[in-house]
Amino acid sequence: MRRVDPEAIRRTFDAESDAVLVFYVRTVERILKTPTGKADLSRLSELVFIQAYIAFEGLLADLFRAYINRDPAAFLSETNARIAQSIKDKFGQWHADRLSFSSYRHIASQEIPLLLDRTGRNLTFPSADALQQRAQAWLAPQFAQKFAALRHEDLLVINAAKAMRDFIAHRSAAARATMNAVLAAIPKSPPTAGLGRGNKRVLSLGTFLKAPLASRGRRVTIYMGLLRSIASRL
Repeated sequence: MRRVDPEAIRRTFDAESDAVLVFYVRTVERILKTPTGKADLSRLSELVFIQAYIAFEGLLADLFRAYINRDPAAFLSETNARIAQSIKDKFGQWHADRLSFSSYRHIASQEIPLLLDRTGRNLTFPSADALQQRAQAWLAPQFAQKFAALRHEDLLVINAAKAMRDFIAHRSAAARATMNAVLAAIPKSPPTAGLGRGNKRVLSLGTFLKAPLASRGRRVTIYMGLLRSIASRL
């Protein structure tokens, strides 16, 4: 049976990332020539960032599906253990001891999304730590290791990107506070220099994202490049 190819998933993500980056660079040149260029650039930077992050979020979900498709043993073991515990909690040890599961060496890729979430929602992760923990619980060791090997700065980037994405999506006071706390916690020295905020809170995320960081480019494109680098190692 044909299995999902993780490399194809990464190629699709790279192509989407390239398209978004090219669009951003091309549009910036035109926007800055208009009377409302500065305000429009702030809005554009937010829109492009959230599109890039959603693509990254989709990549993570697709990679989990691919890795479980290739080797479902860890996922089934963890799921079966939770089911057994639920039976024990609800009906007692006697019933739990008599529970048995069929053995599967392969799960069809189209069946996996509903196994990950029976409501059909996309697989998402509230934090980088949660991503690593879920990989450890659900993925075979050779795949889980890819997530465990993420560097500390990678985790900071993922958490910051998630917090900014949530603020763009919700615009709530709580989302703004969380975003500012996450950005303030990023070290100001390399390799994360410029990724976080200074002493002042971020009031306009678009302004924060469009800001140029010396010769490195605008902050939004730096984050996009870092997410792509992380993706290449997963």
